[in-house]
Amino acid sequence: STLNVIVNSKGLTTAAVPLQIRARAPGLLAPAAFKPADKQYVVAVRPNGTFVSNGTIAGIPAAPAVPGETVTFYGTGFGSVRNGAIGGQIASGLAPLIDPVEVKLDGVSAEVTYAGLTPGLVGVYQFNVRIPDNVPDGDLTLTLTIGGEPLVSQNLFLSVKR
Repeated sequence: STLNVIVNSKGLTTAAVPLQIRARAPGLLAPAAFKPADKQYVVAVRPNGTFVSNGTIAGIPAAPAVPGETVTFYGTGFGSVRNGAIGGQIASGLAPLIDPVEVKLDGVSAEVTYAGLTPGLVGVYQFNVRIPDNVPDGDLTLTLTIGGEPLVSQNLFLSVKR
């Protein structure tokens, strides 16, 4: 739905600006530093805190993901969760997404072992994803679908090496 917002402050009033209210406006963490050339890489982190990349991101020591390992992606705006987490408050524990999440690398389905709010933070979602055994080497296209809707606003890659 859309709502017109007017801000009043110190005797000044803005013009009405339409604000679209959506249950989901998802996006994965993929800053400009993770776009060294023509490809935007998702920020993927291993359990030991090291990053996943093909080695072309300046100043960030990293290595490609390996089939069978689990990496974590982070993002915002992915929607409703279970366990009573309230928007704008710190997630005190695991709060899984209500809608199902599917992750694919170059069209190969990956196992998502957790998808929901990150405990200890406000509004940050995490996706723990096991790299499939049958993906090729290289920079693979990452697609994420939530509740049957693809994440279409980002064209992301993840590096994998056997």
